[in-house]
Amino acid sequence: VTLLIINNLIEREFKTTLIFLLSFTATAVLIIAPLLSYEFSYWFNYGQSPHSSRIALFDYLDDTFNEGALILRVYFASVVVLLLYKLNNEGIRSVIEDKRQLFFTLFILALIVQVLLAQVTTYIPANAHYYYHSFFFVFIVSQLKGIEFRKTWVFGVLLVLIIFLWSHDYWRYGKRIMQRVFGIEQEINYNYVTKRTWKLKEHEGPDTDRSDWKPTPFKSFDNVYLPAETIAGIKRLKATWEGKKELEVLNMSELTQLAYEIGYTPQQGPNQPLWFHRNVAFFQREVDMVCNKIANKEYDLVLFEVIPMLNRFYPPSVRECLQQHYKLDDKFLAPRIPEDSYIEVYVKP
Repeated sequence: VTLLIINNLIEREFKTTLIFLLSFTATAVLIIAPLLSYEFSYWFNYGQSPHSSRIALFDYLDDTFNEGALILRVYFASVVVLLLYKLNNEGIRSVIEDKRQLFFTLFILALIVQVLLAQVTTYIPANAHYYYHSFFFVFIVSQLKGIEFRKTWVFGVLLVLIIFLWSHDYWRYGKRIMQRVFGIEQEINYNYVTKRTWKLKEHEGPDTDRSDWKPTPFKSFDNVYLPAETIAGIKRLKATWEGKKELEVLNMSELTQLAYEIGYTPQQGPNQPLWFHRNVAFFQREVDMVCNKIANKEYDLVLFEVIPMLNRFYPPSVRECLQQHYKLDDKFLAPRIPEDSYIEVYVKP
């Protein structure tokens, strides 16, 4: 909208903005209207009760000025310096008349704001917003004169640099593959002083290097590595429940593939949340609904994941209902880091 308004001021025409606003409104009505009968205003999180607002001024300031946002501040300073350079050498009129460059600059400045807001409101995973590196890289490079970016070799070098800029995310997975393929020693020998041994590891939970995780024999987990204890727990579940007809299962765990492995149909129907994150997609109304079903013994099997490091991700009140009305039949390690989370298996008494 900001870009449209600026374009109107430059071109002195308002038809484009009017068309956009009418099109946006019509599209929103067409998409939202069919969903109103399914409690769209309840499920769509815009801060109304029972949701809570994610607008926290201090969190925004903290994310803007802490050391983690240093690269964003460097990008912002770079954009401002480049803009000042162009204003000083070409004048404000020349900058405004170059619409492509003007809009690109405004887009990049808006992207900084978008990333800062998103890092507060959508903070998991932490690297979800790293795409902005590519945009800033392209913007800064685009200010350089005398380089033909359309040449294949120049484009290739820039592409490699963009990948290199984001390489920590690739390396996180590639490192484990290299260790397995080349048999690189993963254990740390504290008899030698190195970068990784100069201080002892501070354990908040069990070891978390995944070196003992194994490939699974299950089709839906193909090429997925899990702890041996998790694999054994899934095998026990399959041995007991696989093939049973009309099985009613409440799976409040991360092992959603169990629907395929065991052969049950996931919970369906109105007012059924897609996941069970407390006060994000699963509110008190849903807690009461599930607890009533537990009290009435409507589920044949219930899986509940306990994650100590998270703030009551799966509602503890549901677990209390299970402990009151169901029997704990099994318990096995959940595939999480640190390795202190468990999946509890409840059955009818």
